[in-house]
Parts: sequence; structure tokens; C-alpha cells
Amino acid sequence: MNVLSLDGRLAVTLCGQLLRKAGAKVYPEDCAQFAGPYDVVLFSSDENDAAAIAAEHCSAVLCDIATGFGPNSDGPSLSDAEIQALFGLTDVTGFAEHGATATQIPVVEISAALYAAALISASRLAGKPPRRIGVSLVATAVAMLTTFLPKAFLGHRSGRVGNRHTAAAPWNGYPTRDGHVLICTTTDAQWARLRETIGDSALEDPRFATSPDRIAAVDALDALIAKWTASLATSKCVAVCEAIQIPAGPIVAPEDLWREPNFAFRHPEAAAKLEASVSGSAVAANVDLFRLSFLNGGAAQIPRRTGTATQPLSGWKVIELGQFTAVPLATRHLASLGATIVKVEAPSGETSRRWQPGMDGTSYYFAQTNAGKRCERLDLTAHEGKTRLEELISDAHILVENMRPGSLEKLGFGVERLARINPNLLYCSVSGFGLATAYPGRPAFDTVIQAMSGAMVATPSSRGPVKLGISAADILGAQVTLFAILAGVWSTNRLVDVAMQDVTAWAALLAGEGEGNAGYLLEVLDGPIWIADESIVDEAELLFVTTLPRAHAACRLRSAGNRVQPVRRVDELLFDPAFQRDMILTASDEDGRGWPLLHPPYRINGVDFPPPSLPPRVDRMSLYGPLDSAPTRETVLPDGRRHSHGSNI
Repeated sequence: MNVLSLDGRLAVTLCGQLLRKAGAKVYPEDCAQFAGPYDVVLFSSDENDAAAIAAEHCSAVLCDIATGFGPNSDGPSLSDAEIQALFGLTDVTGFAEHGATATQIPVVEISAALYAAALISASRLAGKPPRRIGVSLVATAVAMLTTFLPKAFLGHRSGRVGNRHTAAAPWNGYPTRDGHVLICTTTDAQWARLRETIGDSALEDPRFATSPDRIAAVDALDALIAKWTASLATSKCVAVCEAIQIPAGPIVAPEDLWREPNFAFRHPEAAAKLEASVSGSAVAANVDLFRLSFLNGGAAQIPRRTGTATQPLSGWKVIELGQFTAVPLATRHLASLGATIVKVEAPSGETSRRWQPGMDGTSYYFAQTNAGKRCERLDLTAHEGKTRLEELISDAHILVENMRPGSLEKLGFGVERLARINPNLLYCSVSGFGLATAYPGRPAFDTVIQAMSGAMVATPSSRGPVKLGISAADILGAQVTLFAILAGVWSTNRLVDVAMQDVTAWAALLAGEGEGNAGYLLEVLDGPIWIADESIVDEAELLFVTTLPRAHAACRLRSAGNRVQPVRRVDELLFDPAFQRDMILTASDEDGRGWPLLHPPYRINGVDFPPPSLPPRVDRMSLYGPLDSAPTRETVLPDGRRHSHGSNI
């Protein structure tokens, strides 16, 4: 695949780098080595003349990564930091009592680049490739708000929580003798092990008995945990937590990742450059976002192109053993691109079904992340459940999971058996630290990964390092999983290893690389505004604008030639007519009730994606069998096989 990259935005440059790593030949605009024709032209209509590009490259797939959807979208070109400020990402980052925090990571540009690379890879599966692919940076930012928008839909404001979790405690960053450590517990059993290990009688207080109790008394609880961690070195604290199976990790700076054992193990060349004080952005190119290896000795067959331009994955069958974000979000996009997704859940249903807010046992978050899928309940510890899973895998094209490392093998589905069940299967494993790792079997959450990848240090606040408010490790991990799968289908290497630490470290090493990302926040009358470092504002003017509302303060400074944006809250987005028009679609469940979902942040040939089907309630799902007895319809799979499935897919 020959790609012309008309660099302008960081997202375009990064997308070209991703495609090059996946085997494409990517050429800059002034390259004399190849004169065309090109298969793909990468550009941004924020910087380039889209009509002229379309006329010159009439046979290529045109991929436009821009602020909005194409040159006719509303509004001006915006930098990464401006988009984060205007579309809620900045407001949800930081400590509650210390105001919003702006990250140095150009997370929107990174995310858009990953979407574009995935779509370009998917387009190769279409019998007739699409003419135009569009990725909106604004829609990309909004797509990262899946844990915050449900509250906004109900009229509630999403608050900042720093490094805490709204549904679990203890879960926070704590001081140690020589740094900071993240400790995360999710169950009463984990809490009991931690409490017994610490051995402080004050932790026997009835206020800490249950998870809701601990959340209500979190300040007092955190003070006692901090007293214990402060008496230990960071490495000792992590070792103690690991011994009792409590997710924990140190807060690491991007430039110190060479000291982090798993990063150094997986990326020795990048670690060597960091040790030699090479800048982070120059090191990022040496970080592999995923790994491909043989599942069955390299005997897999490359699939035929049978998809359509707007649904390039039509006919593909994907088995998902996923929970929470990383895998469910990746397969949600595979479904949008036409794949049939069979989501395997525990008999009680996936845990995120029960998150609040929601309706009748299904959370808004679960509906958003799992729309468009077929769901089955299987007890994988029982013979019937294992038999059904084997049946599902036998004619699937892809199996993707984010179970705890080693769990699938313990259930009897190690890589050797998977290869015997289905020699053409592409198996993708997603975990915190990877299959090849210095931490075998170690659990991890998004917060721990952000700490151990440099993302927190790249998001400095007045109180110290803080996680991005969005689940950046989970979300970027999902996007890399999507890209890795779509790149991997063209390889005879059918085992895909995605480590969220790799992905988040890559993003942290790119900190400050977004145009206009350097800036600061100023608190004004009703909240913060973002001001670019390039702006020149005297102290008297700054003092005056602090007395104005955000919109007025930003307008006054902007009229003087400064680059300024108000920091909007997530709930305020719902009052934006463009947001309602371009970002939200309504899907109906089996009882006819409407659910607000997000449009995908991309378009193919300018076509909007229709509302997907919503997942059924868990009490309406059968055990060990098909979802229901709906009439079947038949799809021709990419390898020529025929697959029948229910009309609810």
C-alpha cells in the first residue's frame, strides 16, 4: 500500500507513522522516490485544499483528519488543547479542590490518528474501497467521554476525582519514602487482605466495613493508607501489594521509563535512548504498540476482500471475551464497520451492565460500549459453557479478550488449542503489561497504567501528578486493539499482543507534540479558561478578566489576538446545537425506549452510521445457547463460508 502523507496536523503525521509500522510505504509530499499513483492520501482539510487533492488523486482513498468533518464543517481549525478545553476533557481532569488541569499529552490528535489508521486498514477488506474517509477531532474528543456523558444526559454535573475512583476505595495515589504509589482495590476481599497486611487497628473502624462505607469516609481512609505507604519505599510498597494480589504501581516520569522494568523489557531500544537522554518524542517511534507472532506456525490463510465500501468488515465473525472498556470499545467499532460480534458474558452478565446510571439493569455506559453486538451468557467453568465457546470459535475469524493474563489458558483455551480449533483464527490478547512481560499474571487498571507509563507526570497539577480524567489507557488501548486486529488480518502471524502500558507510554512520550498544546489555565468568574503560551497578556489585563465569565473573558482576550478558549463542562455540551446535531443519535431498545448514543467519530464516503441495535437485558438472555429463536439470515464470510445468524445482529 502506497500512502502520500501531506503533513500539517500531528494526527496526520502520526497516522503515517502507524501505517509505516504496519508495512505500508508512506511518502512525504516532496518525496521524489515515488510519483504515484497512491492508494491512500492522508491530509487535513484544516491545512490543505480538499477539493484540489481530490481532483489530483482521483483513484486514491482520501483520508481527511480535521477539526470537524471536512472543509464545510462549522467553526475554525482548533488545536488539540483547544478541543480538550471546549469539549470537556480538560474539565474532568484534576483534583476536585484544586480546579481543572490541562494535560501535556496531545490525546485527541493521537486518538484521531489511531482511528484513521484503523479505517485505512479496514478499507483494504472492501471489494471496492471507499473514496473518502473522514475523522473529526472534535467527535474524537467527545467519544472519550463515555463514562461522563451518562450523568450529563440526566442533568448532572461530572466532578473531578483526581486519582480516586467514584465507585471504589481505597483507590488513590499515596506518598512513599521516595515517591508515589497507586493502589487500587475493587472488592471487600481485596480490602480485607490490604487491611490485614497493613495491620493498623484504626482500619478496623466500622466506617470502613463495606465499599459504600469506605467511599463515604474516603478522606479518613486515605489518610491512614498514606501513613502506611509513607513508611515504605515505593518498590517495597508495590511488592507488598503484588504479593496479596492488589493492583498497584509507582508513578513514573516519561523520561524515566527506562527504569521501569516492563517498559525496558518490552522496548530495550527505546529504553536505551531514554537512558541516553534522547527526547521523548524521538523515542516514541521505537515503541511497538502491538506485537504479532505465530499462532499456528504461520499456516493461516489471508482472507478475501468481500466487504462493502461503507461496511468493509461485512461477513466477519468476532468472538469477544471482554469487559469494561479496552476490548468492548474495540469490538464496538468493529461492529460499526460491519463485523458480527458475539459477546460472551458471565451468567450474571458483564459487571459494567450494573454501573449507574442506567435502566432496568443495563447502564448507559454498557449500552454505548456494546451496542450492535449479539450477547451470550456462558459459564466457562462448566463443560456446557466450554463446549459452546469452542463451537463459537470454530468458525470465527477473530477472538479478542482482556481477561486476566493466563485466565483463558486455565480454562483450557491456550494458544495451541485455539490453533487446533481454528487454524485461521486471529487471536488478540489485551492486558495491562502484555503477554511477553516482566510482570506475568499481574493485574492492572487504567489508573495504575497511567501511573506506570508517564501519563500522570505529563499531566501536572498544583498538587502533583494526576491521571487524565478520561480512562486514557483503556481508550487508547481499545483503539490500538482495533488497529492491531485490522493490520493483523493481513499477516500469517495470528497472535496479537496488546499491552496498555505500551500504548500509554507512547502517548506520554509524545507530550507537548500537539500544535498549540503548551498553555495554562486561568480561573475566572465561573471557571477556568485556557490560554496558549504564545499569547501575550499583561498582568493588569489578566487580573481584570478574572472578574468576567468564561465566555466573556475568552472573547476579550481573543479579540486582542490571543489564542484562548473557555473550559466547558461536559453537561454544558448538551446545550450546544452542533453537539446535539452531529454527536448524538437515538437508538431504541426491545421495549421501544430511546437511548442516547454517540455517533462514531469517523465517516466513510460521508455516510452517517445508522443507530445500532441495543444489547438485551441480561434476564432475557438464555444460557449456553443462541440469544433467541429469531429468524436467521445468511452472510457469506470472507473465506467463502456461509454463516447464519439472528436478525438481531
